[in-house]
Amino acid sequence: MDYPDLSLRGGYIRGPVTDNQLRQFAALKCNMLVFESDDFYTMDDDKAAVWQSLFRQARDTGIVPVPVLEFLHVPGPFLAKAPAAVEGRSRVDRLQLSNTEWKCTARGNIIVTPENPLRVTLGNILLRAGEDYEVSEAGLTWPFVDTNTPCWALRRKNGGTISGEDTVDITYSYAPPSSNALCPHAPEAERLFREALERLIQTLNPEFIHCGFGDIGRINQDLRCREKNMTSAQTLEAALGLVHRLCAEIQPEIRLIFWADAFLSAESEEHETPSPLQATLDIIPESSLCILRNTNQKPAAGMFIDRSLRRMHESGFPPMLAVNANAASGYQAITTLNAFEDSKTGIFIMDPDPDSPKTSIILEKAWSDSSRVLPWPEWYNDFFEVSFREPSFEEIKTCILQHVEGQTLSGTVPEDIRKKFKAHRDSHVYKFGEKKDADPLVPLLLDIITRYLDLEYAYASGKTRSSLHDLVTLVEEYEECDESFDAERGNQIITTIKNQSLFVPASILFGQPLAYYRPYRLQPETEPCEMAAQVDYDDAEDNVQASLDYLINCGPIYRIDFEAVNARAVSVFASEDGQTYKEVAAKPAISGDAHRGPLFLTNALTARFLRVQVEASDAKPVLRDVRTFMLREPARTYCPSSIEKMQYAGMLFNESGQPASAPTEILLSRSLQGLQLSIKARDPLPHAIGTSMTGADMPLWEEESVEIRIQVPGRPARRFVVNPLGARHDAMAVVDGLECWDSGWDANWSAEAGTDELGWSASVHLPFSILGGTPELGKPWRINFLRHRNNVEKESSAWAPPLPSGHPGYGTLLFD
Repeated sequence: MDYPDLSLRGGYIRGPVTDNQLRQFAALKCNMLVFESDDFYTMDDDKAAVWQSLFRQARDTGIVPVPVLEFLHVPGPFLAKAPAAVEGRSRVDRLQLSNTEWKCTARGNIIVTPENPLRVTLGNILLRAGEDYEVSEAGLTWPFVDTNTPCWALRRKNGGTISGEDTVDITYSYAPPSSNALCPHAPEAERLFREALERLIQTLNPEFIHCGFGDIGRINQDLRCREKNMTSAQTLEAALGLVHRLCAEIQPEIRLIFWADAFLSAESEEHETPSPLQATLDIIPESSLCILRNTNQKPAAGMFIDRSLRRMHESGFPPMLAVNANAASGYQAITTLNAFEDSKTGIFIMDPDPDSPKTSIILEKAWSDSSRVLPWPEWYNDFFEVSFREPSFEEIKTCILQHVEGQTLSGTVPEDIRKKFKAHRDSHVYKFGEKKDADPLVPLLLDIITRYLDLEYAYASGKTRSSLHDLVTLVEEYEECDESFDAERGNQIITTIKNQSLFVPASILFGQPLAYYRPYRLQPETEPCEMAAQVDYDDAEDNVQASLDYLINCGPIYRIDFEAVNARAVSVFASEDGQTYKEVAAKPAISGDAHRGPLFLTNALTARFLRVQVEASDAKPVLRDVRTFMLREPARTYCPSSIEKMQYAGMLFNESGQPASAPTEILLSRSLQGLQLSIKARDPLPHAIGTSMTGADMPLWEEESVEIRIQVPGRPARRFVVNPLGARHDAMAVVDGLECWDSGWDANWSAEAGTDELGWSASVHLPFSILGGTPELGKPWRINFLRHRNNVEKESSAWAPPLPSGHPGYGTLLFD
């Protein structure tokens, strides 16, 4: 009997689709499409005709069409119809008014309504316009840029309450540039949203409306909200309640859809910290659907997703997930959803393409878990932490080599790597009991690579004859499974093994270097990872050396891997300037193995330059494949109280957890007034750094930039971004745990930046007055540093690991 495993199989699309695309979605058994479009907010007759036709055709193919109409994140042209509906920010200016000259407010685009008047006070006295002061009003115009709308101005009136020496407080709400949220306590917002909602329902008669609530532009900052003395959660409830009431009044049968992100966000897997907005789930109508967006494709996100879905289920909502159009994450999501056998479940694909195999595979699996057997079973992606569908041999080999190396560096013996793979394979069976082994290549290749490590360790331990004999057999086995491995190359390798008793390096056999297994106990809470470096080799008759430049101080370095031939001695040197080198103590993990890699430093060190030097024995030495490894330590640093003594924070890591290829050095200290940060952003391709933004609060992360996030205990997080041109962006977190920032928050901080031959640098000063607190002993702050590299090569890196949700996390800042 043909019936779906997942009752809802949908897509989230920005804009309309063609008739052919609708038919393709229907053929894939997609039964719901959510459409996001600015048209829904300003629906004229022409737009209505287009969408009426599309919705009718979707229904004819069995697809439920759903429009998006958000409240807390709306398009600008919609706000332009009623600018006073915007959620602003509150501010207090202190001015000494003159009776002759007009004094301007600090901000323009002030929101003045009967419910939200301009308040001018002298102490506890509320002053009266027209009697105590005069006002020169300015406009309120979207996109709320001060250059388009001048500031308001005031002056005192003779004979009024204000004297020439008095300073008055002017309290008001204003709309920062590009504000895009409606104020739930503004009558203008209710009227504006009702008008759009009525037009949308009359035109399209939808069964569902997606109301968003996952991307919050601003909340609870306007005086109209502040005067209610409500928390952000209560204000969100008010907005959600308003949307539900208006829908019920216009069309009671309509069901609502919400993003569940804001209600279910969590800080970490270890600590089940619920979202401060989780109570809002209790007021969401029971007929609604809540969908959790999962943009983090890392396996580590699995526990967070499972826990969040269970919270949804316990609250009475069917577990539903939205994923990117990625086969691996889609498989993982559907497997998680299938665990809820007593509930309807659903999956949405973000920005799906019906022509893409990724989309078809996810929707086919959503229909039936056993719909398709791939040459690369989905559980391989979980085990190797990749996102493959039908990988090539080179992709398979590379992912196995990387997995095995990661396990080896962590201290796992090769035999245990094989056992883990077999146990994971045996735990995955089809519904009809078949093992998920569609292709024997993967277990065979993993077996060859791990046995190679066994033989190399035996060779390094002195078991030369037996290990070389078995190595010849292994080379022959590998030759059979690698079609690009020609017979002549295999014969040359085997001849070298037999005639010279040399163990063939991994880079020659597999085409890629591989860190060899050595028993080594890692320090607690550390992870090994390879460091990117610029390597220069210098050959001579009696010695050869490799000089490594990390571009910044990097470390702590603990292990150096290399391949050496004809070596009498191997030495390691470190330098801060690349001119003066000092030898550092290093030794092998196996006695008598000092002339082969790897070597382990007696004391892990941090340095910019490193040099490996090989002295010849009886012939010209050979040195190749020099690699260095560091220990990733917990994101924890302290801030010295002397501005002259700056503390090195540590390395930044890319999305794969490896040191960024474009390294960034962060130094910090503090004075009595604030934090001082020195930033050096280096790039292997410094000439390719491209930056054009110079205005305030522009999206600097879309180009080359460095970002600092700080959160004082009990206060919202702050965000500061600077680029090579010295442009600045600042914002305040709307809600903890969400990637929603209010760029309308403006602070008084400074940054200077400039470029050089290695990249660019910046100096940043953040006064404590804008951070929400001053340092106290024993009370750590949360902090993170991020680098956005968006040039010829794109890379995102961060000091602290990301949250399970995929959003940037925080490390710890301590004060001495």
